[in-house]
Amino acid sequence: MACMKLYDFPAYAIYESPTDYKGRRVIPARGAKVALMKNSAKYGPMPILFTPCSVAQYAIENNECPMEAVEKAKAKGHPLYWLGQNSVTISATKRAQQEVYLVEVGKAYWFQGKCFKVEARPNDNLALVEVDPAECKVYGADVAA
Repeated sequence: MACMKLYDFPAYAIYESPTDYKGRRVIPARGAKVALMKNSAKYGPMPILFTPCSVAQYAIENNECPMEAVEKAKAKGHPLYWLGQNSVTISATKRAQQEVYLVEVGKAYWFQGKCFKVEARPNDNLALVEVDPAECKVYGADVAA
């Protein structure tokens, strides 16, 4: 299913979050970018970009055992899933427009087989908070109250 383009910037095209074969809103796997839209008084809507990450995915990409990496992270109290904020670079070099998918605070998305609610954190950061899959709507992204 094609995602609808919501915003069009010179460097980024922001699309609605894709759905999986079950019709659930998903955060694409690592390598894809997601954006939270903030409203700037001077410039209007501006994207803040994030990369979805997990301990297991990082371990696999670095030829390590994902199960051992998850156990180590749990023992140290580290999050197993997160959205890492991307830095911004201004460049005079032209490049192709990048596809980015919208996420919204307070909505729930599926990521790597689990359901997470996106929550705001200080300094424009976001957190993925795991919620019960029964609380996730199949066709939407709202968590049941």
